[in-house]
Amino acid sequence: QARGREAARIRKRSPAGSLAAQAAQTAAISAEELKLLANINFCEAGSESYVGKVAVGNVIMNRVKSASQPNTITEVVYAKGQFSPVRNGSLQRALSSDKADAACYQAAIEH
Repeated sequence: QARGREAARIRKRSPAGSLAAQAAQTAAISAEELKLLANINFCEAGSESYVGKVAVGNVIMNRVKSASQPNTITEVVYAKGQFSPVRNGSLQRALSSDKADAACYQAAIEH
């Protein structure tokens, strides 16, 4: 039920929110992790092709699955020295206004 409330909150706040809400209710990741994955995707591959966007999600999810890496999306994204948008503040700016578009959310869902 908490996921449903979170999904509704995201749907109201962002243009890609309905995709995020739908995925959060059916996916193994939370709505907040989906938002993080979509926004790091936007920062890392926003101007890339859709395939490039999916590739960014795959890198993160492969690290989550690896025994030698952190086991959550949040821990992987914020691991020291891993992603320049974390270091330079662009991820935080993107998250604050949910800059990720529908393609970034879809790529995050398909990772």
